[in-house]
Amino acid sequence: MKNISVVSKLILLLFMPLAGLIVYSASSAQQSYQQWKNLAQTDSLMRLAVSLGNLTHYLQNERGATAGFVQSGGEKFAQYLQGYRAETDQNLALFKENYGRINMAGMPNSFRTAVEAALSRLNGLKDSRDAASRFKISAPEVAGYYTKTIAGLLDVIPVISGQAADVQVVKRMAAYHAFLDAKERTGQERVLMVPIFTTNKIEQAQYQAFIGHLTAQQVYLEHFNESADDEEKAFYKNTMAGTYVDEVDAMRKTVINKVAEGNFGIEPTQWLVSITARINAMKDVENLVATHTQELTAGLAAKARVALIINISFCIAVISLTVILGMWTRSSIIGPIRALHQTISLVQRNNDLTQRMAVSGKDEIAQAGEAFNLLMSSMQGVIRNLSGNAERMRQSAHKVATATTQVTSSSQAQSEAAASMVASMEQMIVSIDQVTEYTSEAYNSSLQNGNLSSKGSEVILQVVGDMRLIANTVNQSLAIIHDLGKQSDEIHTIVQVIKNIADQTNLLALNAAIGAERAGDQSHGFAVVADEVRKLAERTTQSMQVIAEIIGKIQSGTKNAISSVEVGVTQVNQGVELAVQAGDAISQISAGVQRINHVMSNISNAISKQSTANSDIARNVKRVAQISGENHAAARETASAACNLENLAAKLGSTVAMFKA
Repeated sequence: MKNISVVSKLILLLFMPLAGLIVYSASSAQQSYQQWKNLAQTDSLMRLAVSLGNLTHYLQNERGATAGFVQSGGEKFAQYLQGYRAETDQNLALFKENYGRINMAGMPNSFRTAVEAALSRLNGLKDSRDAASRFKISAPEVAGYYTKTIAGLLDVIPVISGQAADVQVVKRMAAYHAFLDAKERTGQERVLMVPIFTTNKIEQAQYQAFIGHLTAQQVYLEHFNESADDEEKAFYKNTMAGTYVDEVDAMRKTVINKVAEGNFGIEPTQWLVSITARINAMKDVENLVATHTQELTAGLAAKARVALIINISFCIAVISLTVILGMWTRSSIIGPIRALHQTISLVQRNNDLTQRMAVSGKDEIAQAGEAFNLLMSSMQGVIRNLSGNAERMRQSAHKVATATTQVTSSSQAQSEAAASMVASMEQMIVSIDQVTEYTSEAYNSSLQNGNLSSKGSEVILQVVGDMRLIANTVNQSLAIIHDLGKQSDEIHTIVQVIKNIADQTNLLALNAAIGAERAGDQSHGFAVVADEVRKLAERTTQSMQVIAEIIGKIQSGTKNAISSVEVGVTQVNQGVELAVQAGDAISQISAGVQRINHVMSNISNAISKQSTANSDIARNVKRVAQISGENHAAARETASAACNLENLAAKLGSTVAMFKA
């Protein structure tokens, strides 16, 4: 995951919910489509049921006319028969057409079996018509054919009702089916009574069938009233209140009252006309129920289609909005991260600490950008201070180098003067030895000794003056070296401050890297930035450590030089005192020479003491010469260290100058 870009991670982050949304939308759309498809299929089945009802109605008309035609030997109903047959053929063709439009996929075998069985019986319609036209079939037989054919058609209605999933549609189909069965029983009553009224008598079986039809009609109509709506009930009540209804009821009562003797006195044609009018009125009710059912199924199918369109549109809108929101989120995250990376790259490539990231908003990336800008401002201030301190350190180092060069020259002169003093002291010792040897000749040589003592006094005075000059020079060198030590301490303090700042920067970068690691893979870019800042702080710390080590060496050398110069000053002061003492001794020698004529007896003792003092002076002068040499070497080392410090300060200034602050 650490090697995957932030863009890829965002795409992976959005892929799963988007895929889930797409799957959910597809499933919801599939359900809506299936619901619409089922309701559309229900609407098609309802059209088939209506065409089936129409076909049964015209088969019922044809059945009654055909039975009456055959029963009367062709004397009656011939004028109606051709028209009924034409209407039947027309509705049969419409039924087949609606059946052909049914999508048989998913339909149960019982539906296909019921429809195919009904169509199979309808295939014998032509033969039955031909047989009836030639009177080769009896009225009951031809009526039985039509009745069975109509029954086969009506058997399709329950199968169609079973395919409906909506409760209202099922209820409407139940009302429609019950009314069709009631009308069929009325049709069967019509065909049953035509031959009875023709023969003007009724058999017991016929009467039972008649009563059965009446009872079945009543039962089916009660079922119809249970499922029909108020409008259909009112329409049925108004439709079934005409003269033809009263005539049919009166004929029924006549049959019931005269069942035993017959002689009903009812014309078959009149019966057929009245009962057909009743059936036609029932057909109007049937049409109303069919219209309501079709309107219901069509409305449900239309609503399902609208719901499907709305569902698909909503899913597309939600998916599009999700994609747009994901793209906006991606750009709002990747844009600032790339801007921060570009700014850091410019800082790293050009050492340009003036670069700043343009920050907008208050999110985590904006906060990181503000923190980066603050870090750059802090680094810019540190580099500026470091640049100024490096320049001041270079100037101080240059002054120290100049002063130590002067100290070197002075110490060299001091060493040479000390060497000269040693030579003079050696000459003086030789002279004193000669005085000792020629004590016996002291009187004769007193004038010469007086001159020599005078010269010795002058030399001693000169040595005393030179020693005082050396002491002053050494004291000046000591003051300069003290200043050099203080400046080295100041430089060391500045370097420590820079090192502390670098350490704090390193610590902040480390904390930022740890925070980015805790934030997860989304902050990988910020962790890289923090690591680069930490590396820069580590390089600064390493450079400061090298400078601190060099300055420490300079401080150590300076302290050693101060210690050596202080010792030299002490010894020079002692030499001055000794020289003063030597001057006093020479003065005493001069006085002694003047009194030599009077104190010759004391010359040996004085010369012995003088010889001892001169030996001490010689040793001290040699020590001064040795110390002067050591001071000269220390001054040269101090000068070399000062030059190195000046070079390091120049290098530090060059390193700092690489950064644009």
